[in-house]
Amino acid sequence: MILRLVRGRILPGRHEAVRAGLAASFSQVRQIPGLLEAHMALRSSAEGNEFAVISTWATADAAMAAFGPQVNRVLAVQGISEHLDFRTVEHFEVDESVVVHADVPPALVRIAIGGIALGEDVEVQQELRRRIPGLGSDVVAATVGRRIRDRMVEVAFVTMWSRRPADRPLDAPVVPDVAERYSTYAIEVYDEVFRT
Repeated sequence: MILRLVRGRILPGRHEAVRAGLAASFSQVRQIPGLLEAHMALRSSAEGNEFAVISTWATADAAMAAFGPQVNRVLAVQGISEHLDFRTVEHFEVDESVVVHADVPPALVRIAIGGIALGEDVEVQQELRRRIPGLGSDVVAATVGRRIRDRMVEVAFVTMWSRRPADRPLDAPVVPDVAERYSTYAIEVYDEVFRT
């Protein structure tokens, strides 16, 4: 499987237009062959309103069929795309996704990406997958992916939550002893989620 993260900023004054566009048009995305699941998440930050599109694809070939040889391009979705400033498109290989509570819609998305030396990532990925059930009943789904970048491996740990957990902040490492192994580490938490 392939985890695809598209992130950027919502143009000034367009947050409500994005919400309206998502309600009207985002469901058409599920018609794309090879797409397993897609969510669009929004958040407000000091720098402005931001978005992330989190999608999983059956195979790398399925993603390439949808986006062509320019796999980093984005598909225009009428009523949404014209309100966005796309900044990054990232792809991660995924061995498996863990769905914990498929019947519960996610209310928050947490994207954590850590950099680690090539070869040390396999154990980190296995440990993250092993720890998912221990994160608690607020976790709806989790995905662990990897990509090689600049002789390092970036491990993406994307979790979807039904609500903010009472026992831990989401803007801090949820598996601290694993996070300590990374040479670089970043967390983003989105508090509004739309599913295709």
